[in-house]
Amino acid sequence: MQTAKEACLSQGLPPERYHQELFTPPTLTRPVPAAVSLTVNGVTFEGDNQLPLLRQAELAGISLPHSCRAGFCGSCKVRVLRGEVSQPETPGLSVEERKNHYALSCCCIPLTTTTIEV
Repeated sequence: MQTAKEACLSQGLPPERYHQELFTPPTLTRPVPAAVSLTVNGVTFEGDNQLPLLRQAELAGISLPHSCRAGFCGSCKVRVLRGEVSQPETPGLSVEERKNHYALSCCCIPLTTTTIEV
């Protein structure tokens, strides 16, 4: 799939016109475990750099919108106001949204102290 995407884009296809289907959730290489402070809509809790943001929020008792939990639908889209997250390339997030600091809470992993808003 990645080779096909690169071929299409190298031939001039605009990134926003490229669409693909994935049938498994994306995988990430996780960094060495570390604690991070996470803030979701003003609520701060301790998390880590290992689990997706959605799962960590749920463990902290914070409800976030979601549906597919695999990066396909985009219903868990959040805006990263501060910090860095590892966001795999998924169909639920456009190139433009990535540039504007959006991430999918179901599959992004906070790498640093992070603040997001829904």
